[in-house]
Amino acid sequence: MTAIASRLPRFSRRSDRLGLLRLHEPLDAEGASSVHLGWLARAGRLVAVKRLHPIHVADELGIARVREHARLAMGFDHPNVVATLGVVRRPDELFAAMEYVAGASLSEIGAAAPGGLEPCVAAAIAVGALRGVHASREARMLSSGVPRGISSASVLVGEDGRARVLDFAVPGSRTASEVVDDLPYAPPEQLVRGTLGTRYADPRRDVYGASVVLWETLTGRALFLESTVAGTLRKILEGAVPAPSSLAPGIGSELDAVVLRGLARDPHARFASADAMAWELEKSSRASAGDVSRAIARLDLPCIRRRRALAEVVRRREVNTLHFECTRSATKE
Repeated sequence: MTAIASRLPRFSRRSDRLGLLRLHEPLDAEGASSVHLGWLARAGRLVAVKRLHPIHVADELGIARVREHARLAMGFDHPNVVATLGVVRRPDELFAAMEYVAGASLSEIGAAAPGGLEPCVAAAIAVGALRGVHASREARMLSSGVPRGISSASVLVGEDGRARVLDFAVPGSRTASEVVDDLPYAPPEQLVRGTLGTRYADPRRDVYGASVVLWETLTGRALFLESTVAGTLRKILEGAVPAPSSLAPGIGSELDAVVLRGLARDPHARFASADAMAWELEKSSRASAGDVSRAIARLDLPCIRRRRALAEVVRRREVNTLHFECTRSATKE
C-alpha cells in the first residue's frame, strides 16, 4: 500500500490552503474510484478526496466555477450533510476534500439487503437524508444555488447510524453513466420539461427523489430501473407504483401512505418540502441512531470492513511519517 500512495500527488503547504494534504489508496475496492482516502495533516484527520473531472481545469472560468460551488458547500454545517472542506488545485488537476464518513452508501447497503431493511430503520435513514437535503436546499436558495439531487448513491449511512447526504457537486460535471444512474430518481415533471441535469429548483423534486430511495430501501428492489433508458423513462412516466407493503412484510399503512404521497406524479400532491416529509415520517419511525448502527453492523458489509482496515493503515502510516519528520527535525537541531 505504501508503494501505491507514493505514486499519488502530494500537496505542498504553499499551494494547498487546507494545509498539508496527502492522498492514499482509492476507497473503491476496484481501485478505479475517483475518491481516495486522504490525510489532512493540519487537523490530523482522515478525509475523502475526490479527483474532479479534467474538464474543470480546462480554463480559469471552469476553475472559478468549481471554487464558487465549493464556497457555497462550505458555507453551512449540518449533521446530515457531508461537510465540504475545500478545493485544492494542482497542475492540470482539481481535488475536493470532504468529510470522511466511515460507513457505506445506501446503494451498497441495498445490495447487501435484497429483502429490504426493517421499516423503522429505513424510515429513520430517510428522515436523516431528508433533513440534510432540506438544509442544503435552504442554504443554496439563499445564495441562488441549487443542491445536488438525491439518489441511493448520494446517501451515506455511517457506522454511527447517522445518514448524511453528499452535497458538493458541480453542474455539468457528471458523466453519461452518472446521469443514467440518477435517472430513476428524477421526478416525472422534470423529464417532461426536458430539464434533466439543469437548474430545477422546486423543493418537491427532493421529496420525489427521497421517496424513490425510501421505497427501494423498504423493498430491496429497484422501483423504476429498466434495462434501457427508454424503458426507465416509460416506467417513470406511466408505470404503476405499488405500495411498499405489497412487496415487503411488516410495513404499516401509515408508512405506505407517506411513501406513496411522496411518489405522486402530480408535484402538488406531494409534501411541500423534504422537511415536511421528514416530520410525517418521524410519526411512523421510532428507530434511534443506535438501532440503525446495529442494523448496518448485522449486514457485515465487505466494503465497510475494507474501508475500516484501510483507514487504520493510513493512520499508522501517518503516525510513522510524523514520527520520522519529528526525529529528523530534532536531529538537524
